[in-house]
Amino acid sequence: MPTLNWIGKSAVVNHDQQVPYRLIHCDGDLSGGEAGEGNVQALKALLPH
Repeated sequence: MPTLNWIGKSAVVNHDQQVPYRLIHCDGDLSGGEAGEGNVQALKALLPH
């Protein structure tokens, strides 16, 4: 199976685990559609289980 290798790969392989967790807050002025429609459901899909 082919693999991807590049200079500095070992430094970024687990970088996602170092990024702090943040909550996403819905701004009604910037949102499209009504609350409870597809926008909110899409954001809920991003929540960790």
